[in-house]
Amino acid sequence: MKKISLIFLVTLIGFAPVAHAQGTEETDPGFVLLDVLLYRPLGLAVTLVGASLFIAMSPLTALAAIPEPHDSFEKLSKILVIAPATNTFVRSIGNRKFVVDSPDYLKKPAAPANVAQPQAILPKPLLKPSPPVAPSIPRPMQPSPGAGMHP
Repeated sequence: MKKISLIFLVTLIGFAPVAHAQGTEETDPGFVLLDVLLYRPLGLAVTLVGASLFIAMSPLTALAAIPEPHDSFEKLSKILVIAPATNTFVRSIGNRKFVVDSPDYLKKPAAPANVAQPQAILPKPLLKPSPPVAPSIPRPMQPSPGAGMHP
């Protein structure tokens, strides 16, 4: 029973991407096989090696990011990590167009740039300083003469 389910699972995994790729465009079955068996595992290995090189080179990249323009981390990550990962995981199976640049959704910033206006940071000065006011102290109540005792 385990052998039959294993064969079924391997067959299902093997044919699912091919059927999806053939539904979108006409592909060469030989290239699909080459893509699945050679290019994708090689792309995964290149992505892992590139990520480790990116981590190892990050101190030198930080020194290179000090002068203008401050984009050395972006350039290094595009070359060593994003391009191989895009070719491995984003590109459809059987697609012969290898992505050199990052996809469009990685080019857009996730949030707008944080540009502070100098006028908004400084507090607005008061127009006219107010003089200090002393607190008023209530006077103690004194009984009026003749009102306290009745015969």
